[in-house]
Amino acid sequence: MRKMRKQEWIVIAIAAAIVAGVWFITHVPLVSHHDPIPPTSAAMHVLATVIDLYQIDHDTFPATLDVLKPTGKAFDKPYLKPTDRLTDAWGIEIRYTCLTNSFVLTSAGPDRTFGTKDDIVKKMK
Repeated sequence: MRKMRKQEWIVIAIAAAIVAGVWFITHVPLVSHHDPIPPTSAAMHVLATVIDLYQIDHDTFPATLDVLKPTGKAFDKPYLKPTDRLTDAWGIEIRYTCLTNSFVLTSAGPDRTFGTKDDIVKKMK
């Protein structure tokens, strides 16, 4: 049996490291839990941007979020696709409140109940 050279050991070590890395990535979760607050905040930020675009086009905020979706009319300029969901990470619809010169977006938060301390609220001007 011949003696292995240093270069052969290096190749074997690299191959073993690659195999171990692939196993680790496919078997060990990189995040121990899913935090739904950041995706909900991001969705609310995107929705706020869409509302701002509507306000620029119409010189007023929408009365409801329904006007942001297509109506099927030829002159319609939809701001959202019909399939866009206006819900938070817990599946609860994001609440929109139109004020005189601003609006508020509210998620019920983890307890899925509006008006509690865990609500996620974005006040926009």
